[in-house]
Amino acid sequence: MRDYTGVSTARLEVLEERLKSDVIAEIDAFQGRVLLHTESADKEVIPVWETVGANDVHSLRDVMDDVATRESGVTLRFVRIPITSESSPDASQHILLREIS
Repeated sequence: MRDYTGVSTARLEVLEERLKSDVIAEIDAFQGRVLLHTESADKEVIPVWETVGANDVHSLRDVMDDVATRESGVTLRFVRIPITSESSPDASQHILLREIS
């Protein structure tokens, strides 16, 4: 698995759009189904085909933009600061966190 420590917001959103495109391509290739995996209680990996429509696949940016345009009387400011589980926030992320609070 790749390490995305230090990934920028713009790069993360590009990766999410690519993942979204890949999922939609899989839906198209497998007649409206996408292959997911779950785990049993004894840690066995189990493949599961789920039925889904291409219009049901969204990135976080898609969802936040939709909420921002749909909700009247609500001002939504979506700020994304990628912090990976592999590392703690760096100095630039601390600065961004202070600026938005």
